[in-house]
Parts: sequence; structure tokens; C-alpha cells
Amino acid sequence: MTLYYNLRMETPQPALDTSIPPALPQRSRRGGCLIPAALAFVLLILVILVAVLALRANTDLFGLLAPDFTAYTPNRNYTRINADDGRWWELGYETTKTRAFSGEVRYAGPIRVSRFPLLTHDLLITSGDFTDPLKVTTSVVDHKFFWASNSKTYPQGSINLLHIVPKTEEIYRQLLEIREGDTVRITGVEIQRITAFSASGENLGWWQDAGCNTITVISVEPLE
Repeated sequence: MTLYYNLRMETPQPALDTSIPPALPQRSRRGGCLIPAALAFVLLILVILVAVLALRANTDLFGLLAPDFTAYTPNRNYTRINADDGRWWELGYETTKTRAFSGEVRYAGPIRVSRFPLLTHDLLITSGDFTDPLKVTTSVVDHKFFWASNSKTYPQGSINLLHIVPKTEEIYRQLLEIREGDTVRITGVEIQRITAFSASGENLGWWQDAGCNTITVISVEPLE
């Protein structure tokens, strides 16, 4: 008798390691998310500060926001100003006579309207009771001024918000030096309307004040 054997060769299986592996060293999480958050907060504060300076403070941020006076060419009587890129502005005056505004500055800030880069400053010039914040409260918002008497009597003196076109770069630099509380005399010719035109001749709109004084300034004098 012949016997047949079915032999099964079993492959040995590795033994399972059921022990718990040692814990990996933990990284310190202290401050891990605080650094980016703190950096973002600082950047946000810087952006807000720059925006406030650009819109409210009498500064051109070291020339970054200054108009390029070399790019503008006025005609002889300063009724038309041409830009190198083909744009131009027409200035219509109320009169040919000069006018001076003297008093204490209660606001000095920039005008940043892209269609009218020749307009650079708002100055609130006051005299009499309007110089005293205890007697009269004043504010300038969006190139408009507001005042309110802090007593029942009507304040004596004058208050004028000037929208300024400096005739020269030197005058522009002098305007940048003015601060609230300074006493100054601003002299120029009052403008009725400024009209902007594109290089193709399209009318881009006009600037005309309502109750303020738009003026081409020819001199700035500090007063003691």
C-alpha cells in the first residue's frame, strides 16, 4: 500500500507586540499661535495709523503723497493748468483781487481727491470767539466745517474753511508746516470753480465750494 501524505508547510508568523510604545516628547505650545496673532494686530494698527495720517494729518508722508509739481504747467494768468499726461484743469475766479485770511488755525489737513490733485489743503482759520474751544466747538469732516456755540450768545469773530491750491511748490511746503494753534495770514485769489478734463477732452466734473473759500494761495505768513 502506498501512502500519500499531504504535508502543509506553515510559515511562521511574527509575534505581535502588544506593549504600549513610549510617549513621544511633546513640543511646547506656549506662544505658538500668539506670535502670528500679535504680528497681525501690530500690522493692523500700523495700517490704521497710516490711513489716519493720510486722511487727516497735515503731512504728505515724506513726499509719498505729494503732488508732482514738475508735471503741471500753468498758463500765464493761472486759469488753466496742463498735466504731462494730457489732463488739464480750468480755474474760474470770483474776482481778480487778492484776499487775505488771518487768524488762528483750528484745523489743518490734506485734500486727497484724485481728480483734483492741485487741491492740497484744508485750513480752518478763525478769529475772535471762534478761536476758543471753550466758547465754540468746531470740526471739519469731508471738506465741510461745522461749529456750535457753547453759550447762548452768538460768537464774535470770523471762521473760514480754505480749500487751497498752492501756486508753487514752495508755498505747498510752507503749508505743510502749519499746525493747529498757529496764527497765520493766507493770501490768494478766490476760485469760483475748478473743472477737470481728461486727455481726450472729456469733462470729469468740477469742484465748487458751498460756504467755504477755494483759493489759489500766493503767500503764507506766520504771525506772532
